[in-house]
Amino acid sequence: MRLVLPLPGDWLAVPVGEPDARASIRAFAEEVHGTGDAAALERIRLRRRLHVALAHAERGRAEQLHLGRALEGGAPLPASIAVYPGVAVGTAADASPRSVMDALVPLVLRAAHERHGGSAIAGPDDRVLESPRSLVLRRPSVHVVDDQVLGPLPTLRVDYWITVPGERHARLVHAVAPETPFAPLLLALFDEIALGARFASGSALADRLRG
Repeated sequence: MRLVLPLPGDWLAVPVGEPDARASIRAFAEEVHGTGDAAALERIRLRRRLHVALAHAERGRAEQLHLGRALEGGAPLPASIAVYPGVAVGTAADASPRSVMDALVPLVLRAAHERHGGSAIAGPDDRVLESPRSLVLRRPSVHVVDDQVLGPLPTLRVDYWITVPGERHARLVHAVAPETPFAPLLLALFDEIALGARFASGSALADRLRG
């Protein structure tokens, strides 16, 4: 089933794996910051962040990658969200969201701490959230991307593991934003998007026409 995200405001869908993906990022940065010399550094900073997001999406064979332009009302939205196939959870007792989540949590946590012995240790802000048809494991973290031109770029990354209704499977939504004083607000926004996501069995075009 295809995961449909309720993205608020204005977003650009990047064609992951297509030749024009990087050209779309360049055009996107110019649209956001213009083409003048005064904004050159901001354009470069934005392009670097989005190239990292695209490379991450390509390595993980993401099905979708969305770049935020602005929220409703015009407030800038420096964020990207990718959707990945996720994992099968064959150890779940059944296909109910609770059983899948009970089996998924130790699986994800052990994988995250594999370099440190594989202990299933939760992070301080890890949470299991509940939506109408799924359970969602949220795992936020802050990473520093070292750029040769711009230096350290602190980045908020949030993984959302969403149980698929009626299946022993969980999909992965990965959200990224700069680590700034507004990061808690972006985390709350990402939570709303993940909790509002729904699974659709039809085509993307048919789904858009249904509204």
